[in-house]
Amino acid sequence: NNASTGAVSFGVADGGTFFVFASDLSPSPFTPGNGFTLTANFADGTTASATVTVPVVPTISSVSPDSGAPGASLTVTVMGTNFQAGASASFGAGVTVTSTTVVSSSQLSVALAIAAAAALAPRDVTVTNPDGQSVIRPGGFTVAPAPPTLSLAYLGKVRDKVGGGNAAFSADGGLDGSFQVTVGAGSGARTVTRLELRASGGVWDTDTATPHWALGAAASLDGGLLNNASTGAVSFGVADGGTFFVFASDLSPSPFTPGASFSLTVTLGDGSVVTVSTTIP
Repeated sequence: NNASTGAVSFGVADGGTFFVFASDLSPSPFTPGNGFTLTANFADGTTASATVTVPVVPTISSVSPDSGAPGASLTVTVMGTNFQAGASASFGAGVTVTSTTVVSSSQLSVALAIAAAAALAPRDVTVTNPDGQSVIRPGGFTVAPAPPTLSLAYLGKVRDKVGGGNAAFSADGGLDGSFQVTVGAGSGARTVTRLELRASGGVWDTDTATPHWALGAAASLDGGLLNNASTGAVSFGVADGGTFFVFASDLSPSPFTPGASFSLTVTLGDGSVVTVSTTIP
C-alpha cells in the first residue's frame, strides 16, 4: 500500500501502462539530457528495467524581424536554446519557409516567403528538432502591411487653423506653419491615429495630455480640422497616394524660417510609426 509502507501490488494488462512519480530534488535531476532507469519487480519473481533520457526541448527567446508584409521575402533570425542540426521552423498560414539554417544551438536563420494574399494577423512560430521535440512561440511573427512611404512639404504660413497652447484647436488670428503630407502610391490606404511635428524651436502634437502645442490636421487646406475638439486626437483615413495637411501655430522667435528643419512622426492604425522630414528652402 503506497500510502503507509510505500509497497505496491497491482496488476497491469498485456500492453497496458502505469505511471510513477518522483519528487524533485535540489539541484533538480529532471533536466534535459539526464537519464533515468526504472526497475520493476513482478509477482512471479522476475524483474525488468527500462531507461529514459529527459528530452532536450528547444526554446525561443526572440524573433527578428517579427513582422513582414504580404508578398515580401525576408530572412528572420530566431534566437533561443537547444536547437539541433537539422531543426526546422514554421510560421503559419500563408508564410512559406524556404530554408532553415542552424547557425548555432541558440540561433536559426530562416528564409521566408509571405504570400501576396496572406491574411494580416499574428502567426505562431514553431521550431522542431530532428528528435521530434518542438517549441511554439504564440504570435511570434505578424503579417502586417509595410510602413508607407510619406513625403512632407512646407507650404508657408498660409492658413489659420490652431492657436498657441496644447488645447488650442481653433483659429487664433495668426497664420500657422502649414505642411502637406503625401502617402506614396503603392503604400495602400492608411489610417492616421497620431501626429507629432518637431523642430529646433518647438514641438506640436495631436494630444492635449502633453504640454506640446496643438497640431491641427485636415483633409485639405480649407477643410475643417479632423482633430477631436476636446482631446486633439485624430483618427482619419488617407487613400493610397492621397494627401492631408497639418498646421502648427507660430512661435516667437518663429521656427518657420529658411533653412529650418522639421520632422513629422505619423502613427498609423496598424501600429506602425513613420517619421518624415523636410527643410524650409
